[in-house]
Amino acid sequence: MSDVAALVAPSVRWHDEYGYALAAKELETARELGCRAALMHGGPLAETRALLAGVRAGSPHAWLVAAELGSGAGERFPGATALPPLAALDAADGEAMRRAARLTAREARGAGINCAVAPSCILPGRAPPIVRARTFDAPDQVAAAACAEWIDACQAEGVVAMPGPYPLMRAAAADAALDAGVGALLLASSHADDAALIAYLRREAGFDGIIAVPLGALSNARDEDESVLAVQCIAAGVDLLLGCDDTAEVVRALRTAEARGELSGEQVRAACLRIDARAAWADVSAAGREPTLDDVLWARRAADAAVHVTTPQRGRPPRLRTPVELVIVDDDLPRPDRAGAALREALDTLGVEMAESTRGTLIVAVFGDRRITLGFDTYSDGARDRVRLACAAAAQSARDAIVVHFTPPGFGDAFESCPVVVCAWSGTRAMEEAVARCLSGRAGGLEG
Repeated sequence: MSDVAALVAPSVRWHDEYGYALAAKELETARELGCRAALMHGGPLAETRALLAGVRAGSPHAWLVAAELGSGAGERFPGATALPPLAALDAADGEAMRRAARLTAREARGAGINCAVAPSCILPGRAPPIVRARTFDAPDQVAAAACAEWIDACQAEGVVAMPGPYPLMRAAAADAALDAGVGALLLASSHADDAALIAYLRREAGFDGIIAVPLGALSNARDEDESVLAVQCIAAGVDLLLGCDDTAEVVRALRTAEARGELSGEQVRAACLRIDARAAWADVSAAGREPTLDDVLWARRAADAAVHVTTPQRGRPPRLRTPVELVIVDDDLPRPDRAGAALREALDTLGVEMAESTRGTLIVAVFGDRRITLGFDTYSDGARDRVRLACAAAAQSARDAIVVHFTPPGFGDAFESCPVVVCAWSGTRAMEEAVARCLSGRAGGLEG
């Protein structure tokens, strides 16, 4: 019997109270079952590096560790560099695409992550606004060229790229990814068990890389048990089940199905070989290259340039009058770092006096990018009311008010009645620091 457990990649999550303590035990169990892949959902960079080093030290196999990295490693792993979402970058600038991928791959590899679930190349018409913000904002051929540059630069650093969601990708981008020699493809949840599609990729398209499905997301989308879906996907020809929450049950179901002849042993062995080959190729025990200072500074400039006013008819934000009052409206899911903490720290570092005041400029920082990822198309009524009331109180005191929303353009429409609205794209530390630089006059950006 083949080692079908190797096709299962359990989800690994950081816990605010326990850190990676629970995840470490779950990974140890997964390793004993025969798993040798994982999907990281985020956590502090140093702790992530230590966790994955321990997992690999006790395993006889090379591990393939994946994470969604479309906005840089720092989006999910505080301590690394976060980048603006892909839509905030110039897709026609091939060097910018290569810089973004290179910096992402080097930092990911340094943390033990050797598979980047990126870039997203979803058709704009098939995605909600928050998802469109994470893909290339350009015509098809430009997006395809950007995709190829990103993949080539990422894999040149020894990190497997996994674009998707296939076949809901732009056709030109999908072709460009295959031509670039991409090591893996992520199937869309709607096609996760599409045997005909997988056969097309293998035979007509000649793709022999890893074909993965987002098992946890698939289970949520279809409201079906992971173990049932796992058997269906592997039977259809999938290689890797990304993001499994009940690892033991899924492995048990796969082994039972194989013993009953419901899964092809030859097909499973071929999938194991593909995973092992990519994991060995991306072996993190070999020394990788550190991010260059030039690339890190470029990332900072890219974040500054992404910050912009969405109410241009009202002009640039007024100069800050001190003491500045910072109000945080957190309409988001829990995050590894507290919303607004980096913004407050950066303003303080830049010498901006802050206090609970009725005299200086009011900055209302609104967070909601993780919540919106779940499908919400705007902020909650409670968050909008808090922003509106804060701005109204500032107006009564003849104070300037600036609303900064850490979500993509369009979501700021919820605050259109406010004097000045600034878009910062996402609630990462990099974008919080960029907002501090831009509002304090230490950087460019803030164009309408």
